[in-house]
Amino acid sequence: MKFLLVPLLIVGMFVSFTAALLAMLFFTETVKSPQELAEILRGRLRFHQIVERFHRSGG
Repeated sequence: MKFLLVPLLIVGMFVSFTAALLAMLFFTETVKSPQELAEILRGRLRFHQIVERFHRSGG
């Protein structure tokens, strides 16, 4: 039974961390829309460009 719980714990922690990261990106308005997040993940928009925009706006 414990052999099943360890992978479940690892997956749960990964999902939790991912949800927290996405929440902070949207809360700080670093990422303004789900489409912008999809562009970052696909590689069409570089994350450093968004961070530079965030710093210029005074965030």
